[in-house]
Amino acid sequence: MKQQQHQKIEYIIEYGGLSSGEHEFEFDVDNQFMQQYSLESFENTMNINVHITLIKYNHSIQAKVKLTGNISVHCDKCLIPYLYPVHTENVLLIEKGNPESSTDEILMVEENDNKINFSQYIYETISLALPYKIVPCEVFENVKCDDEILGKINQNLSEKNKFSTFAELLKNKFKP
Repeated sequence: MKQQQHQKIEYIIEYGGLSSGEHEFEFDVDNQFMQQYSLESFENTMNINVHITLIKYNHSIQAKVKLTGNISVHCDKCLIPYLYPVHTENVLLIEKGNPESSTDEILMVEENDNKINFSQYIYETISLALPYKIVPCEVFENVKCDDEILGKINQNLSEKNKFSTFAELLKNKFKP
């Protein structure tokens, strides 16, 4: 149930009228969704499917959230483009109470609230699915570094550092 209000994309599930038991929901997430959370442009192309299974009990709800898809990235080492696979599964317990008491595993919602906005949770899960350092050439066997680009980077760095103050200090380091 993708809703747009003032160009904002939200993924809201209304659970108030749901019977006890399991209920399935699916959403597709793309760049436009991620851009609304970032001050800088989100340049990576993404195609992520979000599958949420809500299990409604008498006094609580359990949400099994599964994200699968790809995000286009560039290797931090040699700059080759790569489709980084995203596959993550998490469980979130949803209970009535003070929203300020929420934790990473338990989402507290107001007593009179009958819907859950999963947007922030989806954003955070996607953000955490990407590693801090993206080097597919070192992680995946089927990806090879671009040796031509690496050579140009190393040449440029060595020429640039030839005349730096740090390079001069290294020449004069003390010998025991």
